[in-house]
Amino acid sequence: MKRTALTILAMAAVLALAPVVQAATVTQALWKMGEDDPAAAAGNAVNATGVDSSGSNDLALLGSGATYTAPGADTGSPLAVNFDGAGHYEGTVAGWAGDRGVELWLRISEPNDRHDPLSVGNLIFYTFGGGSNQIYNDFAGTGGVGDPFTYTSSEWFHLALVTVGLETTFYANGVAQGSSREVTFDSDLFVVGDTNRGGGPWLGDIDNVRVFNVTDGDFDPMRDLTLSMDIPEPATMSLLALGGLAALIRRKRQ
Repeated sequence: MKRTALTILAMAAVLALAPVVQAATVTQALWKMGEDDPAAAAGNAVNATGVDSSGSNDLALLGSGATYTAPGADTGSPLAVNFDGAGHYEGTVAGWAGDRGVELWLRISEPNDRHDPLSVGNLIFYTFGGGSNQIYNDFAGTGGVGDPFTYTSSEWFHLALVTVGLETTFYANGVAQGSSREVTFDSDLFVVGDTNRGGGPWLGDIDNVRVFNVTDGDFDPMRDLTLSMDIPEPATMSLLALGGLAALIRRKRQ
């Protein structure tokens, strides 16, 4: 028993010291929707600039009416932005090309009409309205990718579109909804809280909009998307396992 316990501890130690598997993405812009905006607080009108937490690709506010709200989409996100249809952000992201993706968190408060939370050049996300509680994506001139996602009103959900090689995949809450080889991003112009295609402006909350490049083609949505902001790193989890095994062995010796 002692030899087996020591072997298990040794294996856990190796796992704890092993290199952490690195994400296959490089963030080009991260708009946290409030956390890094100066003096942002729940209930206040949003600032004229939406700060890029990862660099210098800040967003500019057009119109008014959007406010900060709390909490955000996750326990690691204290703020988000609530859009009421009267204002939105716009900006561009330099260096966003090749294998790339965009992701964001959404919560809709009015599902009965068409509302568009985001556009990137020719790409839009949009709700169809009519109480269907479905959200779609569409690339102008080529159609959408995968099946629409059915959301629950007033609950947060996560969307992403990622291009690797010739294939673009639509993810909802980390699950692939379908892929296509017929679409591609044609611009780095971002509109957040509305779109550049003349749909209805977004009525609801948006959080943690991230723009990224895929670096090695080995994209894993559960690892590389911000599906949660408070999950321990693999090395941390190994150390927790090591502590748990040590406690178990102490109990067996008593």
